[in-house]
Amino acid sequence: MVASLFGGLGNQMFQYAAGRSLAVRTGARLILDATGFTLPQTRRAYALEGYALAAEIRFDGYRHPPRLSAVQFPAPRWPGWIDRAARLLRARNIPIGRATGENALAVFNERSFDFDARFSHCGPQTYLVGYWQSERYFAEIADLVRQELTYQRAPDAANAQWLARIRAANAVCVHVRRGDYLLPAHFRHHGLCSADYYHRALRLVRERVTDPRFFVFSDDWAWCREHLADHDTVIVDANKPDAGQDELRLMAACRHHVIANSSMSWWGAWLAASEDQTVVAPTPWFTQRSETPDLLPARWVTMPRE
Repeated sequence: MVASLFGGLGNQMFQYAAGRSLAVRTGARLILDATGFTLPQTRRAYALEGYALAAEIRFDGYRHPPRLSAVQFPAPRWPGWIDRAARLLRARNIPIGRATGENALAVFNERSFDFDARFSHCGPQTYLVGYWQSERYFAEIADLVRQELTYQRAPDAANAQWLARIRAANAVCVHVRRGDYLLPAHFRHHGLCSADYYHRALRLVRERVTDPRFFVFSDDWAWCREHLADHDTVIVDANKPDAGQDELRLMAACRHHVIANSSMSWWGAWLAASEDQTVVAPTPWFTQRSETPDLLPARWVTMPRE
């Protein structure tokens, strides 16, 4: 079982969780293919160091090894009745591919951000390629995923102080993602959550949560100081942008969450799950797609982001 890794910390967590779930279900050994991070044109880096992963990490070309023989779904045509049977199975959303060789894998590509029911039909010799941004892919092992995606490295002095402050309060994580989302290409795809979204979300949290204390995490502190000061917020300034693991640990230590349309934001809330948790999430998640029904857990409160 191989899961391809790409993107930032949040995306890599989704890819690990999906691969881990499938490996547990099929009894397979999980390999995380991090080869893409070694390519010169790649801006991202492998981000899962410091987590208790039950997987082998490969940087040495597993993505395209000479001995790998695999096909993508839908598979190429076979002759005669075999091809007709294969097309019938694919029409019923049962993935089928043709792979040969001792170490052959069938490549399973994610089709969209909706949960893909074909995932449950994947066997142990599968190469996963996708974002897998839904807890439905790993809900059966949710406790295991939370355990393995808890950051293991000891915090430095600044992070330890913030952890103590957060744990001593009825802490609400308020995540504001701007930074790269302001770039034209990212803005067209992701868009931004407005100041009004945060005002409405924080008011809702005050209605539901006793004595909330708002801890703001962001890559744009100046914007937060300008737009969120009226809510008695505290800006968490412990980490630089490249310290995502430490930042996420602080976010997950909060009891309640107001999230941005960001995979890291999603994980901060999901890892912190508790019975009385309140999570407010923005919709739509993507600018060019109005509905992503499987991305946000049904127990979370959604609110227009404009």
